[in-house]
Amino acid sequence: MKYPISKIKRLKAFGKLGLAFKIIIASKLIACSYTSVIHNNPDTIKEAFEKKNISPIYEKCNYNQKKIAYTETSQSSPNPKNSILVFIHGSPGSWDNFLFFLKNAELLKQTTIMSFDRLGYGRSNPGEPEVSLHNQAHAIGECLNIKHPNSQWVIVGHSYGGPVASKLAMDFQQETKHLVLVAASIDPKQEKKEWFNYVAEWWLIQLILPQELSTSNAEILQLKNELENIQSDWKKIKSPTTILHGENDTLVPFANVKFAKEHLVNSKIEYILNPEWDHFIPWNQKEVLLIALNKILQK
Repeated sequence: MKYPISKIKRLKAFGKLGLAFKIIIASKLIACSYTSVIHNNPDTIKEAFEKKNISPIYEKCNYNQKKIAYTETSQSSPNPKNSILVFIHGSPGSWDNFLFFLKNAELLKQTTIMSFDRLGYGRSNPGEPEVSLHNQAHAIGECLNIKHPNSQWVIVGHSYGGPVASKLAMDFQQETKHLVLVAASIDPKQEKKEWFNYVAEWWLIQLILPQELSTSNAEILQLKNELENIQSDWKKIKSPTTILHGENDTLVPFANVKFAKEHLVNSKIEYILNPEWDHFIPWNQKEVLLIALNKILQK
């Protein structure tokens, strides 16, 4: 059966409209479930700190007419090694993704802990995407130097936070004591843009897409180019590196581990790998990460 051209055009238009509505419905479902999946409830955060008798510090630093926010925990006694354990979340995410570690007594005996809201998230100019890895890293690095001068950093980056942490280690070599890459997106060849990344840029989808997902999409669309821009700088990292990754990671391919091995030529690398782990190591394998961090801090 043949359709006239006008009818074919109408069918195509209805098809595109149907796709848009499906995406809108999916986006609304994401919006409903997103907060509970990514963020800790404010009451949960308050209760977690109060139970441990911890009084967190919530502060911000200025960077290029923007604000970079962080949450800091420490013991009342002086930091014995003047070290800072720095957590950098993925895309999307927030400082409280690392709540388990911020309130951990074993870690707090050894170090001050800071977890940042990356530029574009939480209290750091939310809804204003910052796609530059240089700016993401330097906002954190300059803030650390202002708040804790002459300190030594153990930098932990999860997912998109991995390349941000790596850029920190590249550009702040003297301050970086150890780099920890957790399911990190560092290989530009593994960054493949999906059709929905482009659809998420449609104005209609932007209207209903949660702000953090819109910011995340803007970052992901530019990540391949950003990783290519820093590819020649991996040799600058001279601090030891610990890599945690799972072969069952469907979001950040395991091939990123091979990239690290080939490009971290001046870093001593320790691998903590598992064929069954997925992408969510800071939540699903937090005890493994805790053991690794304790080992690093005791050196």
